[in-house]
Amino acid sequence: MMVLLGLAAGPAAEARTAAENQALRTLCPIGLKADGIWGNERINAAIATIGFGSKWPDNAQATAYKLCNEGGYLR
Repeated sequence: MMVLLGLAAGPAAEARTAAENQALRTLCPIGLKADGIWGNERINAAIATIGFGSKWPDNAQATAYKLCNEGGYLR
């Protein structure tokens, strides 16, 4: 049972470091307003990569949007 729980956690479920949280708190408001609403693909990609590494759950824009909004980084 412990093995299954370890596999279910995966990299996306790991806790973010203080530096990653700080970066997301800084980048999310920028990403929201960049080149229109979530319009800058490179900033969106940076946010997605900080949040999920190289395997994003969706495209860069959708991943950045969901991570920033659901993660509370825009408050």
